[in-house]
Amino acid sequence: MALSFVHGSEDLPQRELTARERLALFGALVLLAAALAGALVVRSTPGPAVTLEVGDISNRDIIASRNITYVSQVLTERARQAAEAEVGVVYDAPDAGVARQQVSKARQVLDRIASIRGDTQLTYQDKAAALAKLGDVSLSPGLISSVLNFNDGEWAQVEKEVVNVLDASMRSVIRDVDVTEAKHRVPALVSFDLSDSQAAVVVAIVSDLIQPNTLPNAERTAEAKRAAREAVQPVSTTYQAGQAIVRAGDRITELQMEALQQVGLKEPAFTWQQDASVLVAMALVSLLFYVYIAVREPALGRDWRRLLTLAALSLLAAVGARQMVAGHVLLPYIYPAAALPMLVAVLISPGLGLLTALLPATFYVCLAKGATLELGTYGLVAGLVGAVVLGRLRNLRYFVWAGAAVMLANLLTLAFFRIPERNYDLIGIASLAGAAILSAGLASSIGIVIYLLVGGALGAITSLQMLELSRPTQPLLRELLLKAPGTYHHSIMLANMAEQAAERIGANALLARVGAYYHDIGKIPRPYFFSENQSEGNNVHEQLDPRSSAAIIIGHTTEGLELARRHHLPAAIQAFIAEHHGRSRQDYFYDEAVKRYGAENVNEQDFRYPGPRPHSRETGIVMLGDACEAAMRASKPDVGQGLPRLIERIVDDRILEGELDECPLTLREIAAIKAAFVNVLQGTFHLRVQYPEGALVEQRPISETAQPAAAPQGDAVGGTATAQARDAVSAAQGAEGE
Repeated sequence: MALSFVHGSEDLPQRELTARERLALFGALVLLAAALAGALVVRSTPGPAVTLEVGDISNRDIIASRNITYVSQVLTERARQAAEAEVGVVYDAPDAGVARQQVSKARQVLDRIASIRGDTQLTYQDKAAALAKLGDVSLSPGLISSVLNFNDGEWAQVEKEVVNVLDASMRSVIRDVDVTEAKHRVPALVSFDLSDSQAAVVVAIVSDLIQPNTLPNAERTAEAKRAAREAVQPVSTTYQAGQAIVRAGDRITELQMEALQQVGLKEPAFTWQQDASVLVAMALVSLLFYVYIAVREPALGRDWRRLLTLAALSLLAAVGARQMVAGHVLLPYIYPAAALPMLVAVLISPGLGLLTALLPATFYVCLAKGATLELGTYGLVAGLVGAVVLGRLRNLRYFVWAGAAVMLANLLTLAFFRIPERNYDLIGIASLAGAAILSAGLASSIGIVIYLLVGGALGAITSLQMLELSRPTQPLLRELLLKAPGTYHHSIMLANMAEQAAERIGANALLARVGAYYHDIGKIPRPYFFSENQSEGNNVHEQLDPRSSAAIIIGHTTEGLELARRHHLPAAIQAFIAEHHGRSRQDYFYDEAVKRYGAENVNEQDFRYPGPRPHSRETGIVMLGDACEAAMRASKPDVGQGLPRLIERIVDDRILEGELDECPLTLREIAAIKAAFVNVLQGTFHLRVQYPEGALVEQRPISETAQPAAAPQGDAVGGTATAQARDAVSAAQGAEGE
């Protein structure tokens, strides 16, 4: 199924708003700001429970209003913290180099003690003082006395035993938490051959030299804790309807607060200052809307259907934000923030859709308790991306692409804010990623559903509808073929011209083609009043006065609209019927009336089409193509040189008459449209092949054999297209004569 959006405020007249219109628009947006603020700050849960926070005392029982089972973030986090706490510090393997270093240091200490003992220049007191200042080991006065009183043999035993015991101690795994235990094991390692005093010195020296030989590994410890945390499954909790969540007199715990939020009984404790700030925020956004509409798209300020649609969509988005963002942890990331800008972009205006991305971002900032910068950016980026991608939607795939783009934008926004935190909780990350993906999917789905529900009321039309309307078996087209075959073939020709011109300028080619099919259905009730349906020499206008003839010719637009409404044609197709002549004048009959009655007795307005003038590129193309095709059949210029000049003159006349003043076609696009018309008409009104039998002795345009030469053509029975064609042909012939 394909969709095609064929309207937008840029298709409407872009004249400036009057002072009265500006005032009305400003008042409407003020009301919208107040309504949005009210939707955001309304209190849905009465009573004192709405203001309770963790640590407050409840003055009443708070009962669950419904059955609910949910994943408790509080209990899950507690279980994860408990699992992390059970993981001990992970150590590296023992380092043998530490043992060698300490044994080497022991030998240095022993050599230092031996040199002090053998220094004959020092007194006993000097030796004791020197031993007290060894640094690496600490000996008590009693042990110093024993060291100085050992004979050489006893000291030699001590030296040997210190090295052996230290070596044996350092061979076991000694962590930082095991040093004390390792020191306690030293006495058991001392040889029983030593005396008590010798053993005491050995124990003292070895104990001071014992150091950890294996160190904590921070990375491995963190990895072990992370694995233990991830192994914990989410913890669910259940409340039954009528079950007490909080009892009167209870101090609110974090777990109870979570339950209140999940059941929907918790409301943020807003103050009047916060309420006022919400109102100010909505007023600022509405003021931006006013400035944008008044300056860039004034036509939208006069289109109350679209303004009401903007208000309704905005209020719907605000109510959704109130329910999903306020007081919740994960739901704010699921909230389809991009849906509002996407819908505004396709139903109202792409430019306004971009501006509307400010609304969901503001909702986040006003309602979220924490991470307001992250959530505000999350909503703003999603809305901008959705509006940009959806923009000028052509088919259903654009909704899918927009959803995919919003999903990517959501994930990148989360990564931007989460990566610097170095929080690698995989379950938490997966939950947020899932919420971001779900948000994008909801935005895309909501966009499709709401468009299909309200798009028709706003004048939108799907490609499937247009394809169905283009079938020759459609009742109106079949009736046009049977009752007005000349008009039918004229419409087919115009459809080819309009389609090629629309493709060249990037307009909706299918809409232009289908609009051309139906633009002249008003000729069905009285087809014989139009020359393309008349037989040669049978012009009924010869029996009518100019005013009556003009009224009949001009009336085919209003009669066409009546038929279109009766057959429920979309508004986008009805626009072609009403606008394909704009406010142009029926010059032929007007001139006849002036000749017959005098200019002072002729009201020019009686000879003008009711309009309106074309408001879209597609209806503008059909207007120009209708005039060019009719003039081509009426004047039959040379397809090589005369045709381009004819089309140039007709299009320029329409511009000078102001018929394109309300149409968003640019001069560059108009030039491309002229080239497309020349291309199609040259291919159609080409010269015949001259047959040798002489059946056709001269080459003539195909149109000469198909159209009566005497009668004016198409709507141009004395109409603007014929008058312009006649003027254009005369000017071209005059130029050739010169």
